[in-house]
Amino acid sequence: MGLNHQLHKRLITLNMKHNRYHILFKVVVFHSYFKNGDCNCLSFNLKPSTSFLLKRFGFMMKNTANGIEFYSNSSNGADLLLYVSLATGLISFDFDLITHEDYFNYFTDLPMNWIGKLEYDSQAESNQHERNVITLKPKLSTSVHQPILGSLSVHFDQLIKSANKAIPLEFIINYEARATQWQYYIINRSAIKLVNPKITGKSGIKFEGPQNITIETGEQAMLFSSINDLITLSILPVHKFDLIDAPLLNVDGEVNKNFITKTIVKGLPTPQVKRVGDLKVETKLVSSPMYVYV
Repeated sequence: MGLNHQLHKRLITLNMKHNRYHILFKVVVFHSYFKNGDCNCLSFNLKPSTSFLLKRFGFMMKNTANGIEFYSNSSNGADLLLYVSLATGLISFDFDLITHEDYFNYFTDLPMNWIGKLEYDSQAESNQHERNVITLKPKLSTSVHQPILGSLSVHFDQLIKSANKAIPLEFIINYEARATQWQYYIINRSAIKLVNPKITGKSGIKFEGPQNITIETGEQAMLFSSINDLITLSILPVHKFDLIDAPLLNVDGEVNKNFITKTIVKGLPTPQVKRVGDLKVETKLVSSPMYVYV
């Protein structure tokens, strides 16, 4: 009796046991830009070959808050996957990754001038393994397939091994938020008399300036730029900065006690992710320009 015939008989037996679904694997997506790191910014679209497998062999995909769960309706997922592989010649479940965030590439720490696709493979050598958890590392492909952000392949042979151990695999995709130099352009339309304007905050991040410049509209502006440390972007405000007018030091290095520090703008805006600028092309640093009118 051939192997294919044995597997076919085994499949018939398995198909008689559709009592409930059993999880084969799940994918969880995290992004430090979002609150608590949970990212619901990706959709996993079935590629045609995987869509066929769901219809033909009773697999099921369930969307979660930040990823997917993939199920088999067989009590023995290993035997079913082995039969599917031999019957179809396919070796993996394949997905297209779609993002609904218009500025995903801006607030995610990806090369600014790169246009392509993030390719995830469950068997990539760069992946990190810890028991039944595999952190996926992408390959940056130069192929462009708008609006597809990336692709994911989950190989059957890995799932067969985990199914035999009754331990579903968990795949993790991590994204880091982009860090930029924050630049505040202060346009003093009210002609407020400023002695020693500064940008301050409680986070310890310091700003250099002001530097007097002319912006695109022809108006004069004071430019303040964050020094040394780049500031990570976040969907929720993390850092709070104020524009103040501080006293100057006298010749002895002491504060002029006759001058009271004034708050000019309390709570300066945080960057809009759609506004980014090149800071240093050779190091691929990025700036976040913000225009404040007082």
